[in-house]
Parts: sequence; C-alpha cells; structure tokens
Amino acid sequence: MATPEPTPTTEPTPTTEPTATPEPTPTPEPTNTPEPEPTSGPELSIAADLAPLGENLLWVAHYDSRTQKLSAFDPSGTFSPEMAIPPQQPVPDLSEVGQLTELNTEQIYTIFVADNQTVELRGQSITFYKGSNPIFWK
Repeated sequence: MATPEPTPTTEPTPTTEPTATPEPTPTPEPTNTPEPEPTSGPELSIAADLAPLGENLLWVAHYDSRTQKLSAFDPSGTFSPEMAIPPQQPVPDLSEVGQLTELNTEQIYTIFVADNQTVELRGQSITFYKGSNPIFWK
C-alpha cells in the first residue's frame, strides 16, 4: 500500500485592516494660575480670631498707652483715628496709625461693628452692640 504524500499546508495570510492614524493632541496653552491665598500670616491671625463676627466687623483698634501709639485692623476701610483714640489724647494722622496684626491677651481693643451681634470668641459668649465696643482680650 502506498502512503499518501503529504499535502503542503499554506499559511493563512494575515489580513491587514487599515488603522487610523491618531490625531496629534494639541498642546494646552499655558494659563495664568492665580497665586494661592496665604493660609497664615499676621493679617489672617486677627481675621481668624474675629471670624465669628463675619462682615459685621468693621475695624479693630488698639491704643498702647505706654508708647502712645495707635494701631488698627480695618477690613472695611472705614476706620478713622478719632473714633479710637482715648479722650485728651492727640489724634494721629491716619498715616501714623500702625497695622494691627494680632490680638494679645490682657489688652483692651476697640471693636467696631455694624450691628448688634452675639458671638463666641475664645470660648466666651460676647455681645457686641452697633458701634464701638471696648473688649478686654483674654
């Protein structure tokens, strides 16, 4: 009996499907990113201490009787030195008023608010009345 001759097998030819060429990705244009707001600093210290007053806070002032210097924190832009200076003291020019950056314990501050408000500051409930409020900071 004769053995059959093997038949050659043909390799299947791969089919190549056309592939799409990807579009080039556009390079993003640089944008001006605003500087991040500071998370700490002198002005933010006093703002944080008085944050419960919110927009009701107009300004805070401190008169140092030892140095006879007036300093203020004025987020509303309404501060006027004659409103915070003790009686019988010369009223300084606004340019001579220092920047109040923090509230120190055992000091008296004048806190000026737009309306009556009761808030908790440093664990104490304090009622502020419209206008000028002398506060002993504990």
